[in-house]
Parts: sequence; C-alpha cells; structure tokens
Amino acid sequence: MSTPVVPNSHRAPLCHHASSEEYKEFVYGYTQNRDRRRLLLQSQAQFMQRYPDLRNWFRAPLTERVGRLHGEDIYHSSYQESYQARRYLLFLAVRGYARFDWEWLLALGYLSLGTLLDHMHLETGVNELLEEARSLGYIGRSPTDAISWG
Repeated sequence: MSTPVVPNSHRAPLCHHASSEEYKEFVYGYTQNRDRRRLLLQSQAQFMQRYPDLRNWFRAPLTERVGRLHGEDIYHSSYQESYQARRYLLFLAVRGYARFDWEWLLALGYLSLGTLLDHMHLETGVNELLEEARSLGYIGRSPTDAISWG
C-alpha cells in the first residue's frame, strides 16, 4: 500500500505539476474507457498550457480556480481549463504535489475522491468512521455522504 506524500509543514507547500508521463500512467490504470482517457489527458495538457507554473493558478481569483460558477452549464463554464482539470488537481493533491485551501475545496460544492483513492490503494479510514457513526445511531446515507466528502 502506498501513502500520500505529506509536505513538511515548516517548509513552503509543494506546488508543482506531475509529469505528463506520470499522469498518463495513472489515467491508463484508472479507466479503460478510451474517451475518458482522452478527456483526462487533454484536460491536463490544456491546464498545464494555461498554467505552466502551478503557483499562478493558486494566485488566481477563487472564481477562476473553481472554474464553473453557480448555475453555469458544465460545457460552457467561465474557466474551462480549471473546471475540466479537477480530476488532475485531485491527483496532484493525493500525490503530494499540491495542497489546496479550504475556500477552493468548499467552493466546489461536492468532491468525490472515493474511486481515485481506491485506485491508488490509499486507506482513508472511512469504513471505520461509518461503523462508529452507525453505532452512534446514524442511519441511511447521511454519514456516508458526509464522511466521504470530508
């Protein structure tokens, strides 16, 4: 089992792109769907072209980083590169290449890391938390949804 790299909190946070080869290897293991592979790789390439220095993306206004404003159609978002690159950005976080601020995470509204973490064989402890929630009387999907997002 591999574990994510957690940057030392006394140093400046890591903030750099993964290589195209590393992300391609991940994508090919993550999905067998050719169209999905093409979309994920194309999204990464466009994002890296728009933000060759990842620090510039972090300096951008929150609306630009979120990519899709409330009520916008997913195919016509204000900042398409940021919106389409969300899976890549999450990959960067899990690999320890980037750390995201709460404003961005909360502005996304919903964030699902389950399949990404499962594919990367990273233990989240979610099952243990769900068991504890159920033992405390929580029922249905509410603890699953809350814990999975967190």
